[in-house]
Amino acid sequence: MNLSFLKESIIKICKEIEELPPEKRNRGTVYFNGVSTTKEIFNNETYEKTLSKLLDEKTGLSKVVSYTMIAGNLNKIINNNLDTTNKSKQITDDIQKFSKYANNTQKHSVYIPIKGLDLFDTEEVYFSPNIKIHNLNMKRIIDFLTIGTFDDADVKYLSPTMLEVSTETADIEKSGEFAIEIGKYIVNFFRLADFFGWNEENLAVRLPGFGGTRESMRAYIVKEDSNSTTFTYQQVKDLSENYELDDKEYINYIGYEKFGHLLQKNLDHNLGSMDKSILRALTWFGESKVEHDLGARFVKLTLAVETLLNSNDSDPITATLRDRTAFILGKEVSERIDISKEMSTLYKQRSGIVHHGKSDVDLKSLLKLESYTADLIRAFLTDKDYLGITDKTELHKQIEKLKFKS
Repeated sequence: MNLSFLKESIIKICKEIEELPPEKRNRGTVYFNGVSTTKEIFNNETYEKTLSKLLDEKTGLSKVVSYTMIAGNLNKIINNNLDTTNKSKQITDDIQKFSKYANNTQKHSVYIPIKGLDLFDTEEVYFSPNIKIHNLNMKRIIDFLTIGTFDDADVKYLSPTMLEVSTETADIEKSGEFAIEIGKYIVNFFRLADFFGWNEENLAVRLPGFGGTRESMRAYIVKEDSNSTTFTYQQVKDLSENYELDDKEYINYIGYEKFGHLLQKNLDHNLGSMDKSILRALTWFGESKVEHDLGARFVKLTLAVETLLNSNDSDPITATLRDRTAFILGKEVSERIDISKEMSTLYKQRSGIVHHGKSDVDLKSLLKLESYTADLIRAFLTDKDYLGITDKTELHKQIEKLKFKS
């Protein structure tokens, strides 16, 4: 793999960050996909382009190294060389170490559970030489995993249906990612098969930790050349943080009183069309927060925006949502122009996901869309200009009034 471009990029990133005014440095971190990145680095355009290039499959790096290792090593090299004098030699050494690590691939066998799948008397489902499903009611788990490294809870977690994926990567985390991606496809394949079986019941078949569930996902990864060593890699963690309602500051800020009225109107079967749109948008937003797939998360946020702002099927969707978001959230002309441009860009990404099957979602764009969506919902729960709107016709009139306000 060719990482020759990396040195020049890192030197440029360091120089651009070092030139930032003091008030724009050391202003917190962004935590994503297991990697903590300082905001001064995360917001740097050269960094964003460099990371995207490293993650592009054309470089070959992302085929054998996980996001965590790629982003983590890039961040480490940058931080090691910020505010230093002799950058060139140190960066070269750091890149060589990383390149050597990435080139040292090893074979792994990865085992993860598929829940809600009953194989009955089928001992094994063979998809390819590297992908199989085992029925642990008919096979011994010690035929696959090293005895002594697993307790009863581990055995129970993988039983009764276990997916085995054979991989060759530079780090176990990437092997875990591959197996889990394969697992998601297999789960949806069985859902499709169930559809053609004319079964209208909701299937229990699932991969822990994905979709609407918040189970944890653990991948058990064994090095093929050293069966005595078994690793456990946790891809998705359980919810670990409670919402602490020690005061009502934030729930008041986002419209606690209006929300209470909507709940009561729902109970009284008295919701208006705009009321239903607000509650549905709130639901899409909440579901996006527990969705692990970034593409699905992005689409659910756009659904929340469309639910709130789109009037009918004949409206040009991008233009309508772009303009309405800009006029609701922007107070000055320049701010509205910026929001309008950003919403157009975001909807191009949505089109790529929905119509062209793109799966690479830019985190910065996702966070921007999430912010706009949250602010829109809050506007309909707190802003006096939108609190009394009962339907999309009134919303249209309000936006038109803002457009032509002298």
